[in-house]
Amino acid sequence: MLLQLGKAKDYDLQPEESKYLLEHLKVFFCDSLASDYAPIVYGGPFDEPKAEGLYYRILSDLNLAELCLQYYMYWMEQLCLGGASASHRYDYEPILLFLKPPQEHCYKVVNGGFSARLDCRFHKTEIHTVGVTRDEEEAPYISRTSPSPFYPFGGEQGQEIVNCVKQYPLEASIYFLDHHPVFALRQCSHVFSGDATYFRQPRMNPPLRRLTDSILHEWYHEHRKSDREEPFGHDVSNPFEFPHVRYFDPKGLLRPAGVAPLSQM
Repeated sequence: MLLQLGKAKDYDLQPEESKYLLEHLKVFFCDSLASDYAPIVYGGPFDEPKAEGLYYRILSDLNLAELCLQYYMYWMEQLCLGGASASHRYDYEPILLFLKPPQEHCYKVVNGGFSARLDCRFHKTEIHTVGVTRDEEEAPYISRTSPSPFYPFGGEQGQEIVNCVKQYPLEASIYFLDHHPVFALRQCSHVFSGDATYFRQPRMNPPLRRLTDSILHEWYHEHRKSDREEPFGHDVSNPFEFPHVRYFDPKGLLRPAGVAPLSQM
């Protein structure tokens, strides 16, 4: 399927089947499109160990009126000075880009960011949209995940979740190099910031890889074999609805009763 963005750029979208996707949506892969828009991330002092890859898939509604380039940066390890309470195997952080073809510029960028609030678990969803007013501070937002099988931990009705959200005007909060949004790692927990204060060398260059169902199956179902492993809690089945990123901590469901989690991050 050919997709035109701008006046002269055509992309060949390759359709793919996915069980981790609501039925009214479609998933595609196109390495050239994903490469042309892939976020640039500066690591600073928090980039050890190196990110294993930048995984992507492209989602759309049925008529291609809107696209979401769904990126997840993936680490084999998160190491923080807090020790067992903040360090674990595996970590995954989202950056989502939204386009309305044939317009070639993103009108919305969503990323996992840092919060100083304990009730936000030191994470928040940052939503950068053209024309919105900046929120004074992040606030808890109640939503619900998709049910299983679209989201493996969703059960029959989906999980009610509370994630902290803050909105920003895109034109004043994100720098772009061509079509690439620019971020830096803000903390050892791999949360991102678009603030140029944090842009420092070295620039990270993880390989671009496809976020296939086999990868998602591994993240959801295999990364939970010990108390130190961090399962993939993100619901990737429908990023188009606010707040776009839905995170549920599944460790309480996966561990035997009475076993407390080592990590809350």
